[in-house]
Amino acid sequence: MIAIGQYNDLRIIKKTDTGLILTDGEKDVLLPYTEVPKDAEVGENINVFVYMHKDNRLVATSKRPLACVGDFAYLSVVDDNEDGAYVSIGIDKDVYVPGREQKRPMFKGDKHVVFVYLDESNDRMLASTRLLNFVEEEDIDLEEGDEVSLLIADRSDMGYNAIIDNKYIGLLYTNELFDVINPG
Repeated sequence: MIAIGQYNDLRIIKKTDTGLILTDGEKDVLLPYTEVPKDAEVGENINVFVYMHKDNRLVATSKRPLACVGDFAYLSVVDDNEDGAYVSIGIDKDVYVPGREQKRPMFKGDKHVVFVYLDESNDRMLASTRLLNFVEEEDIDLEEGDEVSLLIADRSDMGYNAIIDNKYIGLLYTNELFDVINPG
């Protein structure tokens, strides 16, 4: 089954006027010629990122996005309107952040830490700055001294909130920091 907003290993089954047709055996996906690696041949498997195009068809890209579904990422706002904003994930597809999913208003040129998720009703990628809705709060599998990766989310009264290992949220206290840090 094709995972939208994720990397997929798909078989190239034919060439068309617009690109290569890829399949997982159940669904077909278009890989436009502008995205086709030079050595790609019919019959081979290829690893691509798949997303839903605005005309409701699955499209693949060989470009590597800045975030996949299920990821927290620090992304730039490339457009905004009264209903929401769009953030760039580094491919031809921008991700919509509905107004209801914005912790504070987002404007073109801003950068925000967002969580990218899949809207189950239409298979489109969306994003949210309401990070607490997406972090794991139970079964935290960390112990003192563990090495972790951090994504600084925002500043609070006591320090900086950080996403830990793309799963949890934590706080870095200002009085325990020995270097200057910023969101992202």
